[in-house]
Amino acid sequence: MAARNAHAYGVGDAVTPVEDDVRAAGLRGVDAAFVDPARRSARGRMRVGQSEPPLDWCVALAQRVPAVGVKAAPGVPHELVPAGWEAEFVSVGRELREAVLWSPALAGAPARATLLPAGDTLVPADGEPVPVRDPGGYLLDPDPAVTRAGAVEELARRIGAWKIDERIAFLSADEPVVTPFARTMRVLDSAPWDQRRLPQRLRAWTSAPSTSAAAAWPATSTRSTGGSSSPVRGA
Repeated sequence: MAARNAHAYGVGDAVTPVEDDVRAAGLRGVDAAFVDPARRSARGRMRVGQSEPPLDWCVALAQRVPAVGVKAAPGVPHELVPAGWEAEFVSVGRELREAVLWSPALAGAPARATLLPAGDTLVPADGEPVPVRDPGGYLLDPDPAVTRAGAVEELARRIGAWKIDERIAFLSADEPVVTPFARTMRVLDSAPWDQRRLPQRLRAWTSAPSTSAAAAWPATSTRSTGGSSSPVRGA
């Protein structure tokens, strides 16, 4: 498949495919390496953080090759990312698909959120603490890649939003916000949490003419500004 892809992109003559154990591959004179270790075995999917070759072996390649990229599971624990490396979390259509670890020679930040297919990126940065306040007129649900990259506060600072709780990723704003890094929902109703009455309140909203409703916990009913919505939970 690697050879076919190379020919499809017109670089087949410059590529020499080798079928072998990657740990036996000769790397003399190689400037960069990208490793996609297996995360499945004969017994099924491996636990998060486990792979073949192991992540430790992949990371150690940076001692032999100047530039290294390692594909990882999107749930890779942050503590497994070596100091100086970048953890890039990639989502496609708001679905978190994978993470890529970049060695210091390629790293541009400790973490990064990348949204495909547009290629928008966001990295966390130091700044003033984001305030925690009651919801305003709009709620923002950050892309899961933004959440995994720890860039929610940076997003809040960029768009002038605030947090509604320290424990959840939802942000809030007084005006509608257009950003590729979050979806915006208008607040239609807010009330104290009541598990028994919530289904009745939701049915009232969804049965209203020309109104689609979603629930954003802990206590707010919302409608997507895009015209379609689904239940979302921020706990």
